[in-house]
Amino acid sequence: MPSEMLEKQLEYIREITDFIPEIAIVLGSGLGDLADEIQTEYVV
Repeated sequence: MPSEMLEKQLEYIREITDFIPEIAIVLGSGLGDLADEIQTEYVV
């Protein structure tokens, strides 16, 4: 089930950081240049 997969991913992220973003941007292929242009606080 998709919700179980999301829960596992959330659990993993919470294990490695307690950072809670105000805004999150998920970049796929072809958008890496955008990541170079913005200020990032944390990268997972």
